[in-house]
Amino acid sequence: MKDILSAISGSKERYNIMHRTLNIVLAVAVIMSCISFILISFLKIPEQIRYLPIVSATFFILAYIISYKSKNFEKIINFLSFSTIFLLIPISWISNEGSSGGTHYFVFLICIAIYTLATKKIRIWYITLLLLVVFGLFYFEIKFPEYIFYYPDAFSKYFVFSIYVIFSMIISVFFLDIYYKYYVTVNKELKYKNEELKKAKEQIYAQKEEIELQYQQLKEKAKELKIANETKDKFYSIIAHDLKSPFNTIINFTQLIQESAQKGDYESFNQYLCFLSDSSEQAYSLLLNLLEWTKIQSKGIKYYPEKIDIKTSLSSVLRIFQHNALSKNILIINQLQDCCVFADRNMLETIFRNLISNSIKFTKDAKIYISNEKKKSYCVISIIDEGIGMDEKELENIFDAKNIKRGTNGEKGSGLGLSLVKEFIKINKGELLIKSEKGKGSTFSFTLPLYSEKSFHNS
Repeated sequence: MKDILSAISGSKERYNIMHRTLNIVLAVAVIMSCISFILISFLKIPEQIRYLPIVSATFFILAYIISYKSKNFEKIINFLSFSTIFLLIPISWISNEGSSGGTHYFVFLICIAIYTLATKKIRIWYITLLLLVVFGLFYFEIKFPEYIFYYPDAFSKYFVFSIYVIFSMIISVFFLDIYYKYYVTVNKELKYKNEELKKAKEQIYAQKEEIELQYQQLKEKAKELKIANETKDKFYSIIAHDLKSPFNTIINFTQLIQESAQKGDYESFNQYLCFLSDSSEQAYSLLLNLLEWTKIQSKGIKYYPEKIDIKTSLSSVLRIFQHNALSKNILIINQLQDCCVFADRNMLETIFRNLISNSIKFTKDAKIYISNEKKKSYCVISIIDEGIGMDEKELENIFDAKNIKRGTNGEKGSGLGLSLVKEFIKINKGELLIKSEKGKGSTFSFTLPLYSEKSFHNS
């Protein structure tokens, strides 16, 4: 018997307990429908009522085949619920004397089936649909009584009633058995697991500090990985676009210079030479930034502080921007006073180069001032421009590489310059300060430690 039930219900590996029991219930429904047809065939009742068990048997056979072949229990329940509510119940109602027949036993059975098999989310919808269909059938019976089939005698009627009752009781027992086996068993398992969880919670609480520490470490690692990925993406972006663009410009202007020289158009020749010089400077500056930025990301940057005269360091940088400043009618006023700082020479020149380049980028037909001031053990160096300035939101996102702003002549940067400046100032034990006002210009100030014998020996 167990082997037969196992074959009908399906294997434990393929189906859960709800699905296996549903398969058995459908199989029993097929058998009960066939028995009903045999018993009813001996009665003198209309053919519409006589063949109802065959209709239900056909339906349950189809449902069993679908259920047995499919692993998706939820879809099967949806199919059975909709087809039973909208097909079997209306047919049974019309064929079995309407509200005075035995269909209400069938409705009761469907309510139990939906309650035990359907999930909590859709249970209320199916029961609501069932009630709406029943109310609709009541209305149909009152409005069109001539379409309801009645039994010829009391014996036939109560005989069919008894079949409905027996059928409903047998199937209801199966569904109640599901409810007990599944939900009661699950509750016992949950209770046991809750006790285990309580013990585990106590152990976790005892190790809380260690777990929090590990969490923070993982968080830092995740942050580092995120930065590494963003760095990689940024690196590819610069190589693919930002570094490619100025070199394309250089190639194009070189060709134009050659053509101008051949035509003897020396006015265009000189103009193209100026443009070529600007593009070369931009490409060189970008390449230096890229190399230095890559060193920082790979932890390969070396810090070699020494005594530096800031006036000398600035002079070598200003020569790079002479033509670029003149082309935008910018006057750079060097107001630096004698001051020696203790910093890395290459990093300081990079700081100057990027800050001056940034000021030129966002300034036109105006002045840029470079000044300094000694404060205790630090030197404060300021680059002040009369450019387009920034509002609070732009100032807030100034180090975000995603928010790249174009210059007064449409110049596009890589988003690396200010990040490099900030990092290099930090390495040189200084601090970057930025002030700006929309339409009135910006001030970039940074501090560097003054040179002293003590600082030299400590390094």
